[in-house]
Amino acid sequence: MDRSPILAGVLFGSLFYKPQLAILGMIALLAGRRWRVLWITVISAIVMGLASALVLGFGTWVAFFQNIAYGAQFTNKPYFWVRMPTIYAAARFAGSGTMVAWILQGISMLGVIAGVTWVWSKKASEGTRASILVVGILLSSGYAFIYDYAILAIPFAWLLKESRITGWLSWERPVLICCWTIPLINLFLSSKFNWPMSLLTLPTLAAIFILVLKRNFLALRKEKPSPKYTSSWAQ
Repeated sequence: MDRSPILAGVLFGSLFYKPQLAILGMIALLAGRRWRVLWITVISAIVMGLASALVLGFGTWVAFFQNIAYGAQFTNKPYFWVRMPTIYAAARFAGSGTMVAWILQGISMLGVIAGVTWVWSKKASEGTRASILVVGILLSSGYAFIYDYAILAIPFAWLLKESRITGWLSWERPVLICCWTIPLINLFLSSKFNWPMSLLTLPTLAAIFILVLKRNFLALRKEKPSPKYTSSWAQ
């Protein structure tokens, strides 16, 4: 974003291949006041949408909007509740109704937006911004599958790098071990015992989100200059 805002905007715009992954990115750009990147993101998303219509035909977009309601029905099928590691799917698997599940997902989304906004509005490092955004996308989305979680490689690599430089925080080692191994464990438990993937994934995601926030807080506190003492007579 600093060296090439145009390229950054194009890459952000490419996230619109899955709109639910792009919304939080737009909020982060707003919080960080990255106006140039934001406008390029919008323009690139529109250009790619028009390009796809020219290449594949405008009928693909018509079919897309016609099938939104049909695609949304998948979130109400128990088959997907086991395979979607989201708060909505976890609530539905636990027996809650649709309204309660979406309310819980909405509460999580508000918390994620608050955390991402705080990090992006401060002078955080690139790794911090990228990590909080990636984890936030996965926590805020009510429709995500296990293959979407490959992007966890970004916060995993950043936390590992930071821990080697500044030292390990409490619980950081076990959280990173879980981040690395849980996808494989989830596949085994869901296929053999029909366990929901959210059972292990969501606590790990929440822990990573908190660790990124904690590291950013510690970094800001370290950079903040300590107040100098001045005696009353000198004033």
